[in-house]
Amino acid sequence: MHIMCQAKLLFLLISFALMIYSNSKLIFTLCLIRHGARGPTEDLYNPLKLPPGELTEVGMRQHYILGRELRNRYVGSLQLLSEKFNTSEIFARSTDYPRTIISAQSFLSGLYPIPYGPNISDSYPMERAVPPYPFTFNFSTLNTSALPLNFQPLPLHILTTNEDSILHTTSVCQKKVDEYNKIQKETPFYKQICQEFTPLVNTMLKVFNISSTSGRDPVDFLSGLFDDVFCSDFQNVSRPSGFTPDMVKPINYIYSYFMYYFWLGHEEEIKLLNTPAFSEILSFMDQALQKTPKTPKFVLYSGHETNIVLFNMFLNLSNWRCQADIYRNGTTSAKNCVDYPSFASSLNIELYDDGGEPYVQILYNGEWVYLCDSNSIKCAYKEFKSRILKQLAPDFEKLCHSANLFSQFLNT
Repeated sequence: MHIMCQAKLLFLLISFALMIYSNSKLIFTLCLIRHGARGPTEDLYNPLKLPPGELTEVGMRQHYILGRELRNRYVGSLQLLSEKFNTSEIFARSTDYPRTIISAQSFLSGLYPIPYGPNISDSYPMERAVPPYPFTFNFSTLNTSALPLNFQPLPLHILTTNEDSILHTTSVCQKKVDEYNKIQKETPFYKQICQEFTPLVNTMLKVFNISSTSGRDPVDFLSGLFDDVFCSDFQNVSRPSGFTPDMVKPINYIYSYFMYYFWLGHEEEIKLLNTPAFSEILSFMDQALQKTPKTPKFVLYSGHETNIVLFNMFLNLSNWRCQADIYRNGTTSAKNCVDYPSFASSLNIELYDDGGEPYVQILYNGEWVYLCDSNSIKCAYKEFKSRILKQLAPDFEKLCHSANLFSQFLNT
């Protein structure tokens, strides 16, 4: 995120203090995470020859630490969750990729770490707590722990990519995404950016000793190269000697441009691809306010940078315009302009009940953001919901050929 001015920082601190000393109670949180550090996927720069796209040990640790920090927040200070895992309090889902599944598992291991797992009662006959299979394992070494060191496993829900309209809408709606991408690629702005950054492409080919772009345009090629370099940075790999500091800013911008303008930036596309997730989120929030039995208090979405970028644009936390302002002018008039989501980035949508009018707050990587086009970090739930409903695509199933139904909110 761009540097916060002193006035904004003071306002956020005062607002946070008022929240702490009020009667507000956190009743629901949606936590969206991007997977942790992974191997490169483009094979343009992969000195360590890491398996493409697979989560690394660094990525695992990132999410374990994030889970521990959010345990402090949601189990400790805000007391949203129980100290020990309660199956009715948490719902976790992930896309069908090893890197997002293991990221979710690492995060949940931090949220409910060793030794907060279950014990078997001292009075239970331990010889019954064994499988009907010949074994040599000395189960007495477990003592009363159900699992070694009181480890706590948590359930994780996963759908195949083509069925996951919540977290993998780009695949469910692939035909429409391709149409929107074609539209964006034909805009004068896209062609201008390609022309502007062609010299940088030529430089990068030499620096990284790459023979050609294989027919990829400058935006596509540079964004792919950025991804590989970014992944390698997390493996403590030195960049080529010809890669100078002045090259960092433009290649970073190109990747943000690729995500926020070309791939996911069409206004109708933003609405369409966010419809399933925000329909589900509103449903969870309404159920929390109505105290519907078995409503989870904490919902985890483990996904990709695309998920966070889509949420950012839908919630007016960032867009390609403010990214361009910051790149070219060093500042922006936008109320929010969060940067490209790094590995293990998180976005937390929190719903509070103060006994009067419930309200929403959002944390992006641990920092409050302005909501509902105002200078406040709070937004009344009634207004938040109204704004969301106005953006949902009523023809999602038709456009994406999805069997999922969202009529509860689309017809509100």
